[in-house]
Amino acid sequence: MRMINLQWNVENQTQSQTLKAEGEITIGRKVDCTVSIPHQTVSRQHAALIPREQDILLRNLSETNPISLTGGRVLSAGQETPLENGDVFVLGKVNIRFSITELKAKFSFKVKCTGCGKVVDTTMTDCPWCGTSLAFGETFIGR
Repeated sequence: MRMINLQWNVENQTQSQTLKAEGEITIGRKVDCTVSIPHQTVSRQHAALIPREQDILLRNLSETNPISLTGGRVLSAGQETPLENGDVFVLGKVNIRFSITELKAKFSFKVKCTGCGKVVDTTMTDCPWCGTSLAFGETFIGR
């Protein structure tokens, strides 16, 4: 699962929001935006993040305010561009740092042998070290 992290500073306070990279994510001054930034220079609905299979697109939703990006790129109304990890885009006078992380399931069910105390996968019926049945072993989530 991909997670999007946005970090910005308003009135000397750093704020951030982490979201699942699913569906369209709207950013703007309105409280019903997915990410609400209450700053007078941010449009009511200023931008959208659109997750795609390989990347995340940034789209300008504002008819009047452009979006500036890392490297001098500028998005006018309706334009979009893919974002890269660490990109900074500017809505009004608010700089927003974009980052994305991939969360992978690193956990599985394990069982502790009652005979020798070793930990094995729950797919086994008997302990490979001592031969004790794992039927009464303690089951837990492990790595």
